[in-house]
Amino acid sequence: MIDVVLATYNGARTLRLMLPRLAALDSPPVAWRLIVVDNGSTDDTRAVLDAYRNAFDLCVLTCPERGKNRALNRALHQLRGDLVVFTDDDVLPDADWLVQFHHVAHEQPEHALFGGMIAPYWVQPPPAWVLQTVDLAVVYALTPAEINTGPIETGWLWGPNLAVRRRVLDAGLRFNEDVGPMPGRYMMGSETDFLRRAERAGFKAWFDQRIRVRHAIRPEQMAFEWIVARGFRYGRQLAARKPLDPGRGRRRWLGVPRWMWRQRIEHAVLGRLYRRIGRPDTAFVHTWQAQMRAGMIHQYRHGNDGG
Repeated sequence: MIDVVLATYNGARTLRLMLPRLAALDSPPVAWRLIVVDNGSTDDTRAVLDAYRNAFDLCVLTCPERGKNRALNRALHQLRGDLVVFTDDDVLPDADWLVQFHHVAHEQPEHALFGGMIAPYWVQPPPAWVLQTVDLAVVYALTPAEINTGPIETGWLWGPNLAVRRRVLDAGLRFNEDVGPMPGRYMMGSETDFLRRAERAGFKAWFDQRIRVRHAIRPEQMAFEWIVARGFRYGRQLAARKPLDPGRGRRRWLGVPRWMWRQRIEHAVLGRLYRRIGRPDTAFVHTWQAQMRAGMIHQYRHGNDGG
């Protein structure tokens, strides 16, 4: 059996796009079901889900305390399958999505972690500066075209299109509830943190281009402010993965090298200047750098206790 797991918070709008795709999936050689964890939604998410209770095997759980990883961990108590597919509530899979996951897992018995292609589904055409300057992999979890089928480091497997064998979870691995989407200026890297720990435990990863989904990108996610906010969260992730080098930047302020503060201020000033003169592409580059350094500073000063 295959368990498909996702957490949703106020996801009614994108679930209306996603659930018809799931209902129309090609049937894999084994049974499958969908486990959705409602993470405190206040919209009509439950009504949207209830409309599909007869379309496929659907299990709806509740986790009112916000936090995507907290919700995912709640779902792990309900697993029945040998293969667990994780995704998001704004993903449009190809018709053979689960067929391919099952096929690749059977084809690669020595691997326990699997991922595939993530392409964009632009709800409306993106501004030119987004396509020209934004790191689409970091901001939208879109797979670079140059990633080929084969063994891969876990850092290239991402949440919208991810599967793990049940034995990974039976080994005791769980999602870190201090990471990932939650209220506040959270740290990015929900699945990345989980997969790196799985890799250190000896589980091997495989990427396959035949496993394909599209990630729905809404108009508000193309706004300048929404995108640069991701820079802060990404900076926290980078700092958590790379502790401060005691040999670099010995002149510090509030425990952080002064050069990092200086770069954060310089990029912020330049970002505001270029935005004022109508250069959103250059403004974004500098504002992203400023926010990324702000996130790193926050993480170095406060760690996961800083919210």
